[in-house]
Amino acid sequence: MIVAVLGDVMFLRWRHSRKESTPEAHLPVPLVYVHGLFAVATIVLVLLTALGIGS
Repeated sequence: MIVAVLGDVMFLRWRHSRKESTPEAHLPVPLVYVHGLFAVATIVLVLLTALGIGS
């Protein structure tokens, strides 16, 4: 769960930096959302595996 919290913090920092002229502000929006989607899918798959669901 620490990874999920860290991801949320990083996303909020990125969203806030869009208003400023930082290097992170130039990241394409779809790229950030797809990266987050893959992160959520990875966390869900790890949790399902740890609970023994699907085996």
